[in-house]
Amino acid sequence: MPFVVRWPGVVEAESETAATVVHTDLFATLAEILGTAPGPDAAEDSVSMLPMLRGEPATRGVPVVHHSSGGMFAIRDGPWKLVLGNGSGGRQTPRGEPFARPYQLFDLSRDPGEAREVAAEHPDIVKRLEATFERFRREGRSAPRPAR
Repeated sequence: MPFVVRWPGVVEAESETAATVVHTDLFATLAEILGTAPGPDAAEDSVSMLPMLRGEPATRGVPVVHHSSGGMFAIRDGPWKLVLGNGSGGRQTPRGEPFARPYQLFDLSRDPGEAREVAAEHPDIVKRLEATFERFRREGRSAPRPAR
């Protein structure tokens, strides 16, 4: 889904990036623009987009955690998306159960429609993304805690 910004003097007109951002990143971005930081227990999944808006290298720095209305979680890091369940967490069939195996891995750079599940071909990526998600879950946040 596109994210459009107009900010003369900061965001270069007609610039584009394929970087992944999420709506929660607005919290940390606005805080940085205002010269403040979120409290240590706030904006637990928010990463400032300000460097990217200024034209610096576009990277979020941490994977994105997704959560569906059906209770299914997924984690995305670069081209990889690991669905932490055994089916769909949305409207597609078959309906899945959150955290039931087998988990599903997709390479979004080659398969943006998530038609080809590739977990068996990349067990190392499944293991890494699952461990990252579990760390985020244990710590209660994906973004680094703001400096005080």
